Amino acid sequence: MPKQFAPHSLFNMMGEAYMRLNRLEEAGYWYRESLKAKPDHIPAHLTYGKLLSIIGEKSEAEKYYLRAIQLDPTKGNCYMHYGKKYKTIIYRHSEWLFKAVFRISHL
Repeated sequence: MPKQFAPHSLFNMMGEAYMRLNRLEEAGYWYRESLKAKPDHIPAHLTYGKLLSIIGEKSEAEKYYLRAIQLDPTKGNCYMHYGKKYKTIIYRHSEWLFKAVFRISHL
């Protein structure tokens, strides 16, 4: 394993490579390995959420997006990923998301 990358980062990159090849089962395996190695790895929550959304596991994907937001509420890309994949669900949380983004932009 290359020393310049932590295992959780490498596992997440493997998942992304398999996603690009449309090998979704393998991608899921590597995302889960990344989360096992580092449960608070925000990129793995976002990429695994994206995969779950693609395969139709919308409610499960939402949990991963919300966990990423919970891990770092100041990280704008977490809200972007959540909003991008959940245009219909987003209306349920639109006021909450608007307030969160507003707070981040005024830090």
